[in-house]
Amino acid sequence: MPDHEAILARLRSSILIRPLAFVIAGAVLALFMLAVDADPNVGLPTGVAFEPESARLLYGTLAGAVLTVAGITFWVRAASVQLAAAQYSPRVVHGFLSDWFQQSMMGLLVGIFTYIVIVFRAIPSSNGIAARAAATPDLAVMLGVILAGGSVLVILVAIRNAVASMQPGALARRITDLTVERIREAHRARVEDSGIAHAGADVLPTGAGYVVRASNTGWVQRIRVNELLGAMPEGTVVRLKVRVGLFVVRGRPLCTVWQGDRPHTLSERAVDAQVQKAVQLGRTRILASDVDYGIQQLVDVAIASLSQGSADAGSAYEVIIHLEIVLRELLERDLPPTVTVDEQNRVVVRVRDFTFDDYVTEAFDRLRLTAAPHPQVAGAVLSSIGALVYDAHELGRPQRATPLRRQASLQLRSCEAAGLLDHDLEQLHVIADRWGLAAAA
Repeated sequence: MPDHEAILARLRSSILIRPLAFVIAGAVLALFMLAVDADPNVGLPTGVAFEPESARLLYGTLAGAVLTVAGITFWVRAASVQLAAAQYSPRVVHGFLSDWFQQSMMGLLVGIFTYIVIVFRAIPSSNGIAARAAATPDLAVMLGVILAGGSVLVILVAIRNAVASMQPGALARRITDLTVERIREAHRARVEDSGIAHAGADVLPTGAGYVVRASNTGWVQRIRVNELLGAMPEGTVVRLKVRVGLFVVRGRPLCTVWQGDRPHTLSERAVDAQVQKAVQLGRTRILASDVDYGIQQLVDVAIASLSQGSADAGSAYEVIIHLEIVLRELLERDLPPTVTVDEQNRVVVRVRDFTFDDYVTEAFDRLRLTAAPHPQVAGAVLSSIGALVYDAHELGRPQRATPLRRQASLQLRSCEAAGLLDHDLEQLHVIADRWGLAAAA
């Protein structure tokens, strides 16, 4: 079963929750205004008051107009999603669908429609003596006219938002913010090394353990290591065979568990239940919990910018800068150790978790091949790598400069293989020399 964090994440990304809140707000506002209009001492001046029949005719027109505006706004967003999928990557469209601003615009329109419908029902009809004697809720009607008129502005705002969100820089910024937020939540700022991460192979028992297999098929969205350890008896060793971001097929191994010969052990069914609860699977990958997925999306946008009929080096440069931000955040933080041991000697061994080398490879392996025929983009890649190498030494992590230097060397060799002009290659070597990457080349 998904935990409360997963449920909250789904609610935040749902395209129904925020519009539903606006519907409720619209209904409450309508009832409040009708209650105010019921006060005989409150009302509009006679010159601007509404006749019942004209008010009903006006509100019938306004309801149709608001629905039309809502349809146009939704079409603008659907068109932007289609363009994003075609221009960049289908993997980035989830952010367009879950954009809080767009959901708020749609919710506002639905809320205004709800308000108009409720007030419309309260406007007396001209049929019957009692109906003609009833007063028109002038204040409520006037507010509805103002809201309906303001809803036209939503179209302009929606178009502006759609155009702005399609820009590579804005798209890269959104992906970067979510990825950096995940890094800061999951990884600590630098602390003194405990050495525990280097003892991985020694803690694994030699006997055969119990293999827990996936009960469903899906992407690994979250692994709650602390809960998994807390549910196991003292001295238990768990060797995880999956990590966040992997796709798991039903029946494939999730982990192996050794409980030893201690008197208080869990049954295989209980172990299975605890592991299935700790390893959360879902139908899709979630950017907010998957750093690797964020890096992949940034690389997708950069590659797509260079893959158009006219290569957009400027857009690719913007994305490379944001990719540097993500790697800089990873550079200064301690990634989870391979081995985690708690006070009761319960051990979790994570053999497939990403290292900093893996993140660097994920960031540059595909990008350098696409950037090779473009000297400006290749130069931006080398400059970002050089800045990260400098940061690695400044932060006292010189060992993390090794994979970065390797990528710089591969970038230069890829450019040579791409057949760039000698002048362009010389300029790239100048950039590498400027950042002290010449030795890597």
